[in-house]
Amino acid sequence: MWLYIARRVFVLIPTLLLIMLVGFIIMQLPPSDFVDQYVNREAARGNTGIADQEESLRIQFGLDQPMPVQFVNWVGGFFTGEFGISFADKREVSAIIMERLPATLAIAGMAFLLSWGIGIPLGVAMGTVPAVAAFFTPLVRFFSVLAGIAWIPIATLWFGYGFGAITFVIFNAVFFVA
Repeated sequence: MWLYIARRVFVLIPTLLLIMLVGFIIMQLPPSDFVDQYVNREAARGNTGIADQEESLRIQFGLDQPMPVQFVNWVGGFFTGEFGISFADKREVSAIIMERLPATLAIAGMAFLLSWGIGIPLGVAMGTVPAVAAFFTPLVRFFSVLAGIAWIPIATLWFGYGFGAITFVIFNAVFFVA
């Protein structure tokens, strides 16, 4: 048992690093970086002095460094809790996360309790009462497949076509290969 857990943890680390690398590459794919977007947005608002600060912003955010160094710094920020500064709120991202964490945990806790509150009694009933199993098995199979298939277009609508395709590939790689 311990060998199995150790093997799964050993596979988890490169998998997480690969997912982080894919996410980093996706963030680097647009032709402009977020400093360009920030400068353009501020210039559109009438802040003409921001263009002079473009190079200092690149140095401040580490965009003047090579991509591998940026990736190592980015991954290091995850492990140290330094997520940078939000352009939208002009605050530390970790402070924003901590501010919203109680509501997130409350919603996740309620979802957990609801799923267990329905899933365990339904599972026990399906395992012990044949009539319940005969009725719910086709429904459970239908909704399981529907949920798995429906996630791809939802992710595509929310995050764009690239994210939907990558989610599909990662989902299949993680759940069907591993």
